[in-house]
Amino acid sequence: MKNLLNRIWKIVMALLVVLCIVLIVLKLFGVSVILVKGDSMMPTMQDGQLFLATRVDPAKIERGDIVTARLETGDGITLITKRVIGLPGEEICIGFSTIWANGDWVQEPYLEWPGWNDFGEYDASFTLGPDEFYLMGDNRRGGTWCGVITSEQIIGRVIGK
Repeated sequence: MKNLLNRIWKIVMALLVVLCIVLIVLKLFGVSVILVKGDSMMPTMQDGQLFLATRVDPAKIERGDIVTARLETGDGITLITKRVIGLPGEEICIGFSTIWANGDWVQEPYLEWPGWNDFGEYDASFTLGPDEFYLMGDNRRGGTWCGVITSEQIIGRVIGK
């Protein structure tokens, strides 16, 4: 019995070492492992799922990309994973479950609930600065965070989604 426990212990330790090596190599190549917390990106991402995010030049970020960013809050730094809705310099208008960027309707096929803004909670019109992006979660009826971030806050773009 003692011999079996020793073998299991050695296997577990070997797996942990391999996992650490893989994570270090990923980090060296600019890849981060992201844990999704909450339901603001449902149905695209579920609470507790793991995804990979890679560093990205902000100039290569496109509308519809999912990014991970840092937000400074009263409790410190919070990491968020949201979808890019508005790009630098764009005029964004939001009203009655519709988003317009520079006068063009932003189609959002990934949304499960088309009537997410029936009561006008998000009605707004604003112009993004030359270094700003507008992010929203996919679960618009789930009280999702949305707002403006700068390119310096972006950690990376989610890959594989």
